[in-house]
Amino acid sequence: MYIPSDLAYGERGSPPKIPGGSALIFRMEIIKIKGGKVPANRCDPLTKEGCDEKEAKYIAKQSAWDASKRAAQIKRLQGMSGGKMKPALSAWISKRLAILRAVAAGDDAEL
Repeated sequence: MYIPSDLAYGERGSPPKIPGGSALIFRMEIIKIKGGKVPANRCDPLTKEGCDEKEAKYIAKQSAWDASKRAAQIKRLQGMSGGKMKPALSAWISKRLAILRAVAAGDDAEL
């Protein structure tokens, strides 16, 4: 993991071992990943590569939306994502958010 100096100790450093303006580099070994109940999101909404049928259907539906409707939907789903719900529903909300954010990033790039 790399942490630039402005997010680490900055110009003051942490004498005597870390001089001012130094970036921090950490080498980590991942021993265990918790959260196995939610599968990794491998769907690319722009190419539809790695998307399952449900995700592809959602991509097709939201592609007709304009940027403001996507932004409103992102806000709505973010509000829902912290609540208590079944793991499958939580995973689906996370997938929809990832899809909408990726497409919204494309909207921003076009501006």
